[in-house]
Amino acid sequence: IDNSSGVNEIDLANIVSLYPNPTNGELNINFNIPSQEKISIKIYDVVGQVVGQITETSSGGNYTFDLSDLQNGLYFVEIQVGVNSITRKIVLNK
Repeated sequence: IDNSSGVNEIDLANIVSLYPNPTNGELNINFNIPSQEKISIKIYDVVGQVVGQITETSSGGNYTFDLSDLQNGLYFVEIQVGVNSITRKIVLNK
C-alpha cells in the first residue's frame, strides 16, 4: 500500500516565511511554488474572526498585510495552496 499523497503535494512548512514576528503592524508573507495554484491567505484573531485575507491564483510571491489598526495580541495566519494548508501564529505588539 502506497501512502504517498501524490506528486502535487507541496510542503508549505518548508517554503513559507512570515516576518517580522512579532510584528509592530506590517506582516510579510513570502513563498513560491512551482505552478499556478489557487492561494488563500487568511488572518484570524483569537476568537476566529477573519481580520485580513487574500485569495488569488498565482505561483506565490510576497504578500504584505497592514495590521496596524488591530489590537495587540495573538493572531493566526492560515495559508492554503490548492489542497495543502498550514497555520502559523504571529504576535502583534505595537
